Amino acid sequence: MPDSPNPPLIPPAKPLTEEEKKALEATAKTKAELEAKAKEEAAKAEEAKKKAEADAALAAKEKARKDEEARKVEEQKQKEAKARIEESLKKAEELKVKRAAEKKKCLEDAQDILLSFNSIESNIPPDNTYWGLMNRYRAL
Repeated sequence: MPDSPNPPLIPPAKPLTEEEKKALEATAKTKAELEAKAKEEAAKAEEAKKKAEADAALAAKEKARKDEEARKVEEQKQKEAKARIEESLKKAEELKVKRAAEKKKCLEDAQDILLSFNSIESNIPPDNTYWGLMNRYRAL
């Protein structure tokens, strides 16, 4: 038979009973439902994965934004602190110059008064402005 041109005939299958047809249809239906359910679950899993990735990206972006905001706030605080320090130094320098000028004026006025008393302090009465000028001079 190996040389025969026609393959052997398969005997025809016996016809399916109604129960077998229903069972076959139910099996096909169940298989289709399971495949649909599997596809649906796979789609949900993919959607959940994408949502998790999007949430992670959003969280990273939010963290980066907050870090940048915190850096800017810190930078602003440092600028303000530096400005306050510079302002304090400027005021201190102005006060130093003002005190030096006042000290010089007190000394000049005291010298004028001392000259009017022939440069002898013991001749200056205790209630004279000379003593107030000298005390102010020493305080400065």
